[in-house]
Amino acid sequence: MEFIKTYTKRIMLSNMSWYEKLDIVLFTYNLPLTAFFALYIVINLVALPLLNYHLSYPGWLIIPTLLFLLAPMLNDIIYHYKRMPFSRLISYLLHSFILYGSMFYISLLASTKSMLGARAHFHVTPKESTAVSFSDAIRFNYRELLFALSLVAIALITVQSVLPILMIAVPSVLSLYLTMLSNPPLKFNLAPVTTAYKRLVQNFSSWIF
Repeated sequence: MEFIKTYTKRIMLSNMSWYEKLDIVLFTYNLPLTAFFALYIVINLVALPLLNYHLSYPGWLIIPTLLFLLAPMLNDIIYHYKRMPFSRLISYLLHSFILYGSMFYISLLASTKSMLGARAHFHVTPKESTAVSFSDAIRFNYRELLFALSLVAIALITVQSVLPILMIAVPSVLSLYLTMLSNPPLKFNLAPVTTAYKRLVQNFSSWIF
């Protein structure tokens, strides 16, 4: 959001080609959409049930949600399709999918606070590697866990189904697994995913308090 506030005018008035500008817009300007996506969840999980209006969604509608979450990885799929073994590519995409899904809570919090005027505080990524215990992983991600459990509870109470929030709750819980991947004994050649996750969490962590 700080990037958007600072550089939007400069980018739009620059002599870059239209597709370069489009690439920047599509990559960076999707963060505020998280707040609007959350509004959609509130409407369907809280507002409509309270108004005694229940919508019935077929199970296949989870496919567009899955495709939406896979969209940020389209470039990786195209680039690595012939350069990476298929099994490794699937593993990479699966972990990336979990990563993007697990960032929903912190992205929502960051975008909401930024729209309310809060400024971002960025932390330098630690240069030392330390072992992370399971209790540490819980401590680092307890907000994501509470968020996932809250969504599940609300969904069960209002619509009697976890299907509408499945793609958000499951990756939020699996943030524990992603954090544990930073331990030296657990190396699956997914360092870029783990490093990106830790950096994003550290960059937005100060907005949580």
